[in-house]
Amino acid sequence: MSFAINYVAPFAVDVVIYRYDTGQYWVPGSGGSWSGSFSYSTQKISLTQGSSQYADLYTTTISNSNFGSPGRIRISLHMSASPNTIVDVIDTYVLDVNEYPADATYHIQGNYTWTLAQDEFTFVCYLDNVRITSGITSPTLSILSRATGSAIYSVTPTEITAGTGVFKYDRTTGAGNRLSTGEAYVMVMGFTHRGSARSDAKLISRDE
Repeated sequence: MSFAINYVAPFAVDVVIYRYDTGQYWVPGSGGSWSGSFSYSTQKISLTQGSSQYADLYTTTISNSNFGSPGRIRISLHMSASPNTIVDVIDTYVLDVNEYPADATYHIQGNYTWTLAQDEFTFVCYLDNVRITSGITSPTLSILSRATGSAIYSVTPTEITAGTGVFKYDRTTGAGNRLSTGEAYVMVMGFTHRGSARSDAKLISRDE
């Protein structure tokens, strides 16, 4: 994974990267506590006015096979000739595909279908309205009685195909406790993603 930053400076600067989640840092050329296979390259364009050069425009590209998803990071620019002098500080995010800031919103879209042979339950997991296709663990499905609030049964649904983020459960007649007409139920769906449990619920009925 890689990212690029642009900055203007009238003198040579060095880049220091700090990650908020672990407190680790990395300094090009001298390492740091944030280890990994870093690569670092800088392109410079000299800015001139008439015949005088007054600053340089830098584009620095940084990549690391071990970036993972550090989330919020701080990039500080230091004078090369005086490393303790900070020229600028940039706060930004470095995120993997399908990863979002901590205030992202989860939701689950659920569906119930009655057939003569079975009750069919399906749900899809979303993060900021984007279907989650990886990193889902511990999916759960519980059917509650709306009248009493008690659980009729709780099961572990299966993903219809790995990497789809779509889960299903079929309750056959032989298993008992199929949904009845004239009753309302609550379909509670859950899963774990990025280390935290997520859940959602939907009111369902055979009479719909």
